[in-house]
Amino acid sequence: RIRFSLEHVTEVNSCGVRSWIHFIRSLDQKGAQLTLTECPEAIVLRMNLIPSFRGSAEIESVYGSYFCDECELTEQVLFKVGLNLPKPSSQAHVAEKLCASCGHKMEFSEIEDEYFSFLATKAIA
Repeated sequence: RIRFSLEHVTEVNSCGVRSWIHFIRSLDQKGAQLTLTECPEAIVLRMNLIPSFRGSAEIESVYGSYFCDECELTEQVLFKVGLNLPKPSSQAHVAEKLCASCGHKMEFSEIEDEYFSFLATKAIA
């Protein structure tokens, strides 16, 4: 069992994507049970574009951001399996969030169905 906390990843370039996929494939081939946790938006976007990026890893939690149109505050929220991470389906919906600064309703920064589309994609070993 291997658990990767990816919280501090800010970007993944094309060389990094290739190296990561080779690394994950080698762990999958050895029968490792992989879990990815605290995945930032850069990782979520890669998982959505390249299904083999996650290999056979289970996704435990991902970050997503909300934006307040009123005061322009951006807030990162951790979405966790079994708590607030949308279930795999065609209609991903996140909970409403109020701005901590002004109390205005915040908007999820991405198109929800597209951002969480990796949930409906089967992990690739």
